[in-house]
Amino acid sequence: MIDLRLLLPAAAAWLGAVVLVVSANSVPQLVERHQHVLLVLLIAATCLVPTWLFADRIGRHRADLIRTGAFGLAIGVLAASWQILSLTAQPLAGWVDAGATATVHGIVIGDAQRQTSRGQVIWQSATSNQIRVNATQIEARGKVIVSGLPIIIRIPGSDGLPPSGTQIKVIGRLAAPWLPDTAAQLSVSGADQIEIISDAGPIDQFATSMRAGLRAGVANSGPNAAALVTGLAVGDESLQSDELDNAMRKSGLSHLTAVSGGNVAIVLVVVLGIARLLRLRLPGRIVFALIALTYFVILVRPQPSVLRAAVMGAVVLVGMLAGGRLGGPAVLSTAVIVLIVIAPGLAVSWGFALSVAATAGLILLSPFVEKWLASQRWCARLPPALREAIAITTAAQLATLPLLIAMGTSVGWVALPANLLAMPAVAPVTVLGLLAAFVSLVSPPLASLIGQVAACPAGWIAQLAITGSSLPFASLPWPSGWIGAALL
Repeated sequence: MIDLRLLLPAAAAWLGAVVLVVSANSVPQLVERHQHVLLVLLIAATCLVPTWLFADRIGRHRADLIRTGAFGLAIGVLAASWQILSLTAQPLAGWVDAGATATVHGIVIGDAQRQTSRGQVIWQSATSNQIRVNATQIEARGKVIVSGLPIIIRIPGSDGLPPSGTQIKVIGRLAAPWLPDTAAQLSVSGADQIEIISDAGPIDQFATSMRAGLRAGVANSGPNAAALVTGLAVGDESLQSDELDNAMRKSGLSHLTAVSGGNVAIVLVVVLGIARLLRLRLPGRIVFALIALTYFVILVRPQPSVLRAAVMGAVVLVGMLAGGRLGGPAVLSTAVIVLIVIAPGLAVSWGFALSVAATAGLILLSPFVEKWLASQRWCARLPPALREAIAITTAAQLATLPLLIAMGTSVGWVALPANLLAMPAVAPVTVLGLLAAFVSLVSPPLASLIGQVAACPAGWIAQLAITGSSLPFASLPWPSGWIGAALL
C-alpha cells in the first residue's frame, strides 16, 4: 500500500509558506512588512489553536486529518514568518526603505549571475550582474550591525567580480530585495567599488580551480557543447548564449542547462558504486555519499536552487530504495517539509514546484506508464531498459506539463521525443564533465581530452534543442497561465 501519511502535512506546510511569503511581499516597505507578518502570525494562531483544541467534536478520524493539516500549516507559516521577520528587522529595514548608502562587509556565495527570471508571483526581470553575499557587518547612518543576512549586490559590469568565498567590502545604495530569501539589494556603480579583504578559503579555491579547469578543458569544443558540459557538470551557466537558452526552452530541454535533481542522483549513483567497489559497509557508504554530496554542492555553488536539486536528487535515490512507488511519496513529502523549513522562500519558486512534480511523476506515474507500454503491441518487444526510459521521461513530462503551462512556457509535441533522445547523454556529460574538472587540477591536457569526449554527448543535446525548436508546431497555441493549466 502506498504510504501517503505525510502528503497532507507536506502540502499544508507548502501552502502555509506560500500564503505567508506572497502576502508579505505584497507589502513594499520592509518596516510595514515586518508588522504585517506579526499580524498574520496572530491571525494564524487565532485560527489554528482552536481548530486543534476542538477538532474532536467532529469525529476521531476527521479530527486526526484536521490536526495533521493544521500542524503542517503551522510549520509552513512559522518557517516563513521566522525568515521574513529576520530579513525585515530594524535598523536594516529602515535603511532599506530610506534607500540609505551603506558599507557592507561579507562573504561572496556563488558566482556572479545575470538574472533573467520570467516568473509570475513575485519575480521580476533584471539585466545587471549580481552576486550573493552573506553580510557579516552592515554600516549606515553612523550605526553598525552584525547581521549574517543574505544580500544581493547588483553590478552593471561583468569584469573583475570576486569569486565565491571571497571576503569583500563594498559601498552602495540599499534597496528592497526582489528575492524572497534576501534582506536587501545593494546597487554599486561597478566592480571597482568592491574591495577584496581576503581571498577565498582553500575549499572554495579548490572548487573555483576545478570550475576554471573545466572551462579551459572544453574551450576548444563547440560553444553550445561547452556551455552544456559546464552547466550540467558544475552548474556553470556563464558560457550559455541567449540563442541556446531559447532553443532549449522551446524544445522542452531547459532543465538540462544546469544542475538539477537528476544530475545529483547520477552523482550519488556513481559515488555509491565507488563505495561498493571499496567494500564499504552501509554506514560507510552513507558517510561517503554525504561527504561527496556536500562537496558537490560547494563545487556547484550553494545557491537555494542547488540545495533544492541536492535534496530532490537524494529523494529520487532514497525513494527507489525505500520501496519505489510505495515508500517514495513519504520520502518526497519529508523532503518538501525539510526544504520548506530550511528555505521557505522556495515555496514560491517555479523550480521547486517543477522539481517536486517531476520527482512525484518518477515515483508514482512511471510504473503505470511502463505497465501500459508493456501492454501495447508496438512497444512490448522493446528492450526493458528502453521501455523504462520512455516511461520515466513520459511520467516526468506529464507531471510537469500543467506547471509549465501555468508558467507561460511554450507547449509542443517536441518535448517528449527530445527528452527521450537526450536522456542517454545526460549521465555521460555529467560524469565526464566532473572527471575533467577533477583531472584539470593535476593534468590540464588530459582534462582537455576528457572534456572533448564529454562535449560529444553535450553537442548531441544542443543539436536536439536547435533542431527541435525549429520544427513545425514545436510550440502549440495553448493558453498560458493558470487558465491554460486548468483547460489541460
